[in-house]
Amino acid sequence: MTYNGLNCIVETKVTLLSGITIALLVVERCIDGTIKLSGSSVDHAGMVIICINGTWGRVCGGEMDTHFAAITCAQLGYSPNGSLLMI
Repeated sequence: MTYNGLNCIVETKVTLLSGITIALLVVERCIDGTIKLSGSSVDHAGMVIICINGTWGRVCGGEMDTHFAAITCAQLGYSPNGSLLMI
């Protein structure tokens, strides 16, 4: 599968504890439960990627909103106030 010009290994859907369902594109191996931001020159911005079953996946779709952004910021150690979601 190709997404934004990237060749992706696998696409899978995951439902988070918050009930939000997201699609993941597999890009590399990791430790389960870890989330991080990727693709930005600053540490507080970028695409959200999450580790599921030992594999990093890009969040490609789903019910992402400002609530999702606030939860993600809090999990990364940032203030959830002022979080911004750009799709």
